[in-house]
Amino acid sequence: MNDIFILFHLSLGQYLHRMAGFFLYVSNTTSELHSHLCFHDRGKVSISHEQRIVCSVRGRYVIYYNERLSYKAYPKYYSWYAFYELCELEVYGEILIIILLSMKNLF
Repeated sequence: MNDIFILFHLSLGQYLHRMAGFFLYVSNTTSELHSHLCFHDRGKVSISHEQRIVCSVRGRYVIYYNERLSYKAYPKYYSWYAFYELCELEVYGEILIIILLSMKNLF
């Protein structure tokens, strides 16, 4: 795989904080625990409604992951809940299976 193109919901402009902190992994399994971290958003500067991420690794699965854990402190920019407002996720290179993982407010 060469790169991954993510298109978020177009009206997301004023709500980019909902997506803040997301992770993008490539793996040969369905677990992010044994995978390669391709990208981790670390703040509002890096998120736009179109995101191209260069990730030159081999793998079978693309894992998009976001979380908001009740016991963890997040920057003020992050929304209270983790959201997935993806319109499209394109992988350039080999054909892969895409997995969306959600962990919202684990208490």
